[in-house]
Amino acid sequence: FVYVNIYPYDYSYLQKSERHKETLPPTALALNNPPHDSIAKKMVYGHGDREEDVVVPTAERKAAVETSLLRRLSQRPRKEELENRGILKRNNKSWKQELEEKQTNLNRQLSRRPTVKELRDKRILISFADYAEVAEALDYDRQADKPWTRLTAEDKAKIRWELNEFKENEMMVHPESAKYTRFHKP
Repeated sequence: FVYVNIYPYDYSYLQKSERHKETLPPTALALNNPPHDSIAKKMVYGHGDREEDVVVPTAERKAAVETSLLRRLSQRPRKEELENRGILKRNNKSWKQELEEKQTNLNRQLSRRPTVKELRDKRILISFADYAEVAEALDYDRQADKPWTRLTAEDKAKIRWELNEFKENEMMVHPESAKYTRFHKP
């Protein structure tokens, strides 16, 4: 998380002379060299680092920057969500105990196998016949028939002509999309 001050600093009281350093407030001593490319400055002013580019921000601009920063902050996940995902670790002993209890409970559930009766009661296990019949199958060619490999050039031309005729006369097409209808070469 980065704290961004959206209001520009007033650097007018910062002077390089020793006389003014004594009158500076204690927090301003670190600001003798103001930051030139801070995020806040760019967001408030809207452009680069040159002084002639700097325009005094309006209240509307400040409000817009404030709302954009609030929107960005609101998109961040909450602390509870990070803890639930296991990204942010909790320091509570109760949380660790709860986690261990869940783990032992799951291990216990996985190690215990349900009986056949329990599975039938829950309708998970379906009863099958006690005996299965097995018969021999005839050996035959299982490859598919490919009739398009037996077509002659004349057959293919006739199919293309019929398809073009259908598209031109029978197929309903919106007038604006008729130009996109693809006709095959005869």
